[in-house]
Amino acid sequence: MPVVKVNQLRIAYDSVGAGGSAVVFLHGVGSDRTVWHEQLADLGDDHRAIALDIRGHGASQIPVAPVDRAAFAADVEGLLNALDIPHAHLVGLSMGGVIALETYSLYPERVLSLTLADTFAAFPGWEEGMKQRERDLQLMSMREIAEARIPACLRPYPNPEKLAAAIEQMANKDKRVYAESSAATWSPDYRSLLGRITVPVLILWGEHDTITPRKLSEELHSGIHGSRCIVIPNAGHISNLDNPAAFNAAVREFLFRADAVYHQGDAL
Repeated sequence: MPVVKVNQLRIAYDSVGAGGSAVVFLHGVGSDRTVWHEQLADLGDDHRAIALDIRGHGASQIPVAPVDRAAFAADVEGLLNALDIPHAHLVGLSMGGVIALETYSLYPERVLSLTLADTFAAFPGWEEGMKQRERDLQLMSMREIAEARIPACLRPYPNPEKLAAAIEQMANKDKRVYAESSAATWSPDYRSLLGRITVPVLILWGEHDTITPRKLSEELHSGIHGSRCIVIPNAGHISNLDNPAAFNAAVREFLFRADAVYHQGDAL
């Protein structure tokens, strides 16, 4: 597990492959970089596939200052700088999709394409959801929260080993980082940004995702000109974990098309 210094913090990441364009995978608030293991193993054949632990998550350093979306995006940009990568495709799930949108809004020149999985431009009623999370944090341990929340993030009758691993990832979160990351995830409104996105965009939604309903993916699709929207079958909110074969196939085809668009632009 390599570690680099980014914005005065130690950021952990995994990297597979050296050929092709770079693809950076951004995990959700309850996960860490290891949730992308099957994507790196597959897509690393054709790309430089990178998954990082967002600041305060996994093996990355917990900052003293509060975490927020701008800091998350700055870490993505800083990681690209540290690895001498001029621009990359971003693949983000849930919170990772929010970070991908924030990165595009702040550093559009660094983004080749966006894959937005089980995420949203704006989440209706997020304030009430945050109040419930705050109550849970006062009354429960992170393991208890993980055991209560993670089963709803996966498909019905999930793979037992994947369920256990997902619970373990969330159980290891720092409570303050989890609370601040949750607020950063659910509170933004990127609807005004959607019409200004000019890179290729793929929107993915797990057919059993009850955390981010399908209408939120449809809102992204209708707001982003030329975007593609694909339903991942037999998958819940963490669709890349539930059905990696379908998820990877959709992303692989999209990246092939997005790379072609980029190279065609270079030739003009």
